[in-house]
Amino acid sequence: MTRMVVDTNYLQGDELRGYLTDPNNKVVITPFVELEMLKGDAPLNVVRSTEILAEHAKQVVLTKDSRDVACLKGRRKGMKKRLTGGRRTSSFRKWCRHTRERAKSGDVLALNHIARRAAGARAQLADMRQNADTFQKNIDEARKRYTKEELEAFRADSFTPGLIEKIRTHVMEMTQQFFEDHPDQPGWPPRDDVFHTFTFRFALCARLHAITVIANGVAKDVDKLPNDFIDVSVAAYASCYDGLLSKDKLTLDIYRRARLLLDEEFLKVERAD
Repeated sequence: MTRMVVDTNYLQGDELRGYLTDPNNKVVITPFVELEMLKGDAPLNVVRSTEILAEHAKQVVLTKDSRDVACLKGRRKGMKKRLTGGRRTSSFRKWCRHTRERAKSGDVLALNHIARRAAGARAQLADMRQNADTFQKNIDEARKRYTKEELEAFRADSFTPGLIEKIRTHVMEMTQQFFEDHPDQPGWPPRDDVFHTFTFRFALCARLHAITVIANGVAKDVDKLPNDFIDVSVAAYASCYDGLLSKDKLTLDIYRRARLLLDEEFLKVERAD
């Protein structure tokens, strides 16, 4: 069985339909992708975005919500199962069979239901501006820490031992800060287990995002940083599953480098220990 995290930009394409023709292939929907479906004209967008998913509803799984995922313990085995939200998955499949079909036919109650969810989604997306501020600080801080030579090596995917160790140190610092800032105050996991927490994977992808931005010499528009937050989140979830279905270059680059560092360095060292 293959479980791939799907990005919003991949939901309406023939590539997704082709992927789902194999019953052993599943797609994973993350919380922020759900929110993005509800942007703009929510009833229209959500019906369109879920058309292919509804055709293959038994092959769709949803993750737990972000707050719960950040509290999960990190163990080598069972990471995908821990992140998957059984109730949320069942609710989505039921929604496809009932509410979605009624909304597609113009049922007022179903459309109002989607509109209420859209209002909540807009509020959550608005709150993400605070996360965008954190992202800007992360970019500014990373700009001070990496040399011109290190950025050139990063662009070429030439991860020297010194660059790897620097990234590892900074990611661990960020992971610790995320744990401390979490409202539920999850305890710090055992040393090796931390690599298998979503919090570490998110910190890794956030640091890779910052280095990518400064290595490419791109001045980020603050208004676009909330979108980058979603990209980082999607890449982090993908690193916990079997891969990523996306058409966004930044998201794919972050995921690819995160997977490379995990497989060739962080998890490799852990296995050697």
